[in-house]
Amino acid sequence: MYWTDPRYFIRDTLDKGLCDVVMGVDTGDPRVSTSMPYYRSGYVFITQKQKTEVQTWDSPVLKQAQRIAFVPGSPAEVMLRAIGRYNDMFNYSQELVGFKSKRNQYVKYDNEKLVNEVASGHAEVAVLWGPAAARYVKAAATPLAMTVIPDNNTRADGMKVGHHYSSSIGVRKGDNALLAQINHVIQSKQQDIKTILAAEGMPLLSDDTVAVADKH
Repeated sequence: MYWTDPRYFIRDTLDKGLCDVVMGVDTGDPRVSTSMPYYRSGYVFITQKQKTEVQTWDSPVLKQAQRIAFVPGSPAEVMLRAIGRYNDMFNYSQELVGFKSKRNQYVKYDNEKLVNEVASGHAEVAVLWGPAAARYVKAAATPLAMTVIPDNNTRADGMKVGHHYSSSIGVRKGDNALLAQINHVIQSKQQDIKTILAAEGMPLLSDDTVAVADKH
């Protein structure tokens, strides 16, 4: 399914009956009726494995790094502002924009490119949504560490900055029969789903936010 403007794909596809389900929406997305979550994951720090791994936003590595790859508009931008490094990274961030993804022409910041910035040593750290980065971390020629960021971060005004999210399947509001079918499949196939996602290298979190996926 293709659309002319990704900002309105729910309105222009699902709501108009051009498709019946949307994969990978946030659980509770108000635009749709969402299924029970089929996985929970989080934003991650990506570093070269033989170097110091970054565990939290308080890490000295983040204060000293010359280049930190991230996607603007994500929690990474909010936290870089909170620790006073956003302006330092602004010019570098602009170097990364405009790359035309082979997978999606609307992508401005390509996860594969940002992971490769770390693998090549051009950036010390990348901060990305774990499921979007996992396959590239796994495939990198340079061994990389992918560390799930704790979900206890706040911005300068004390408001929480979420880093862990649950993903669901979305259907049109009111399509309760289809939603019930999807929930039944998710519930009955939970182990199969976890096996597939773990094989992709995705960092999976349980309800108590304990990471269960291996690092590459």
